[in-house]
Amino acid sequence: MKKESRRILYITMDVFVVLLCVVMTMVRSSYRENQQQSRESARKILNMYSYNLQQQLRKSEEVAEVMKGVVISYKGIPDNFDEVVRPLYFQQGWINNVDLAPNGQVTVVYSELEKKYTVIDLFQDAMTGATAQYSRDKGVMVAKGPYILDDTYRQGIVLRDPIYLQDENGNRTFWGFSDVNINLAQIVLPIMTSMDANGFNYMLYKQMSPLSEDIRLISHSKVFPREPIQVNFEWASCTWELYLEPKGGWRVTPFTEILSITGILISLLITTLVNILLSLRLRNRYVRQLARLDKLTGLYNRRGFVESARHYQSEYPGRPMALALLDVDNFKFFNDRYGHEIGDKVLQHMAGSLRQILGAASILGRSGGDEFIALMPVADGKEAEEKLKAFIHSPHELLIENRSFRYTTSLGYVMYPDQVMDREDMYRFADMALYATKLRGGNGVSRYDSHMNTQERPQLGFTLKEVTGNMPMPLLIMREGGKTLELLFASDQALEFFGCRDMEDLISFAHADMSSLVSPESEKKIQSAPSVRMDLDVKTRKGIKTVWAIIRRTSSIYYGHTRYVALLKER
Repeated sequence: MKKESRRILYITMDVFVVLLCVVMTMVRSSYRENQQQSRESARKILNMYSYNLQQQLRKSEEVAEVMKGVVISYKGIPDNFDEVVRPLYFQQGWINNVDLAPNGQVTVVYSELEKKYTVIDLFQDAMTGATAQYSRDKGVMVAKGPYILDDTYRQGIVLRDPIYLQDENGNRTFWGFSDVNINLAQIVLPIMTSMDANGFNYMLYKQMSPLSEDIRLISHSKVFPREPIQVNFEWASCTWELYLEPKGGWRVTPFTEILSITGILISLLITTLVNILLSLRLRNRYVRQLARLDKLTGLYNRRGFVESARHYQSEYPGRPMALALLDVDNFKFFNDRYGHEIGDKVLQHMAGSLRQILGAASILGRSGGDEFIALMPVADGKEAEEKLKAFIHSPHELLIENRSFRYTTSLGYVMYPDQVMDREDMYRFADMALYATKLRGGNGVSRYDSHMNTQERPQLGFTLKEVTGNMPMPLLIMREGGKTLELLFASDQALEFFGCRDMEDLISFAHADMSSLVSPESEKKIQSAPSVRMDLDVKTRKGIKTVWAIIRRTSSIYYGHTRYVALLKER
């Protein structure tokens, strides 16, 4: 039962784990789909912000192109440079200053206040030389920075656009640069503010220059994104990186949460139902098993034995087997003398001996009282006889609290299919064989023979108590145990003779030694011969009585040396 209960527990746990795995797979699939949809939606928003940012940056590109057009138109720096630049400067709030640098030499700067922060020789300066040469040689616009604009520590970038003049013959000659210095915080502010207002954390990085692998952080939200999506774009020969993530992270949708909770609840419900069904199935099987088992011995009862034997014979119809019936000799004596508790111990001991000697392949049962039944698969009749005789002749001795109780058994059997084919005949023939063993005095084994019959069976219908109860004289049976005599049996007439209520009262009166009730001289005469007839002075509760007694000393396989005493006539 415990093993099956553990098995049900393991099955239940396996079912729950499997269901949980299914639920987790579904939740994980839903989560992935949800995350994919959320990221795809966020990526569309990110691409939109990236596009808007590039459009914003191209405004500075337009300013550089305007200055480039002015230089080409004037074939150099116009005399009214300040008047040309001033509208552009005040129209775009993110312009820090505008420079013109013929041959890389910064000549004019607007506004004049920013001149002290401006590099004069772009080609010779260590910070600007390489990128200036790159822009001139490649003929491309370059965004250099970020760098510190002035004492306010604002970040800015310089958009450097190379200018080429063309002569009458169509030859292009490098003239210099048009530089637009941009306040980064101002030009990207609208985009970053929009992302923050719409619930996104962000980061914006820029490559320092086309010749540098250094990537610098330009702008970021208060909280840095942990698992952002990213978009890169190229502007002014540099790589820009924009990162975005929802402020709450990539949250699970309510549907996924409901799916996970519902799935776990359903898994628990199904697991509970499976556990209940398996437990009910086990309980029903256990109840059916109890209905087929003998509670005292643990063997099959008659019903269980018949079902198991029928199933076995149906499965192996031609296999040789022996059907044996057996019981404990004089079992009623154990119950009468020692009580039913000792009798139950004898039956349990016999059941254990059957299991041990006849083997696990045998089907064993208790058909009622002290009667047992066994169906034993064998190779042939010889093997059956050897095993059954081994059981009969094995020492049947029960030890309880340093007391030894011996018993013998009688057995009868029939061989299938050699002697019988019908199941009903098997039981009847085995019973005849057991009866034959009883007629021979028990403690033996008999194989069925066709000459056996049941005519003399009524001889077994009398019990010891019935026989002695109808005898006119008192009868005692005692066992010699060293220097004492232990009372084994006393007839009702004997109890009346001694003036005692029952055997326990008689044993108490004799102080557990029946020899104390006769004189030492009489005791010596009794021990001198196996059979004695004599006048005997006997102590009773009513005083000393003199009787004519017949005493016989003999030996029993159960109790060793015993005495049978018949008190014939009181004098």
